[in-house]
Amino acid sequence: MLELKNISFSYNKQNQEYEFSLKNVSFCLNRGEKIALMGANGSGKSTLIRCINGLLKPDKGQVIVDGVELVFPDTVLEIRKKVGMVFQNPDNQIVTTSVEREIAFGLENIGTGKREMDFKVQKAMEQFHLGKYRTRPPHLLSGGERQRLALASVLVMEPDYLILDEPTSLLDPAGREEILSTITAQAENEKKGVILVTQFPEEALEFDRVVILDSGEIVMQGTPDQVFSETDKIKSVGLDVPVKTELGKYLKELISGY
Repeated sequence: MLELKNISFSYNKQNQEYEFSLKNVSFCLNRGEKIALMGANGSGKSTLIRCINGLLKPDKGQVIVDGVELVFPDTVLEIRKKVGMVFQNPDNQIVTTSVEREIAFGLENIGTGKREMDFKVQKAMEQFHLGKYRTRPPHLLSGGERQRLALASVLVMEPDYLILDEPTSLLDPAGREEILSTITAQAENEKKGVILVTQFPEEALEFDRVVILDSGEIVMQGTPDQVFSETDKIKSVGLDVPVKTELGKYLKELISGY
């Protein structure tokens, strides 16, 4: 289980009257569970996921992964082995000169044997349709292809938890659906916990739970049906409601009017 307990964080610690970008954020993520994390720009989503993975140090609160508390610097590497993270901009994490080497990079760093590494790299390239680009430099790939590469290079490490910061933002609708299907299948089949930061409410419908941030605080949390049924509240924090939900509400009102 991944646990967040009263996480607070501020970027402006020099000012004695600084405001927190995160304020007492708490929730749990179980293995095999999928959480969609939503909120308007500036709501604290990216700050929160960076606190989870040890890229930022919370000012208050605890991050606990499978019983191990995130303590700087003692347990940061241990936590990062369990928690894989994909950034919104794939260029922030691509470091090598070819697709194949990029996917193999993390495996090489932990001393994976060549036969096992070759098998895992080949499987990842097939899974994310990157095989024909095996020797291509990543900077020559399209934005969507680089997002696929970033996902492949994290998933090949087989983390227990996945933190995904809008990993499909550069893909077309068909590509988004395909990638999400891959991610959700892995979560279910391999019991991985997934947190997906997304601006697409339709994506959130496919997840077990939705957590909504506003001004650094959790303002809504529950199943997609529970959360999106409160359409006025959703819109008040600058988010859209799934078309399916809007249509359902309209039809109910239409029927009740007769």
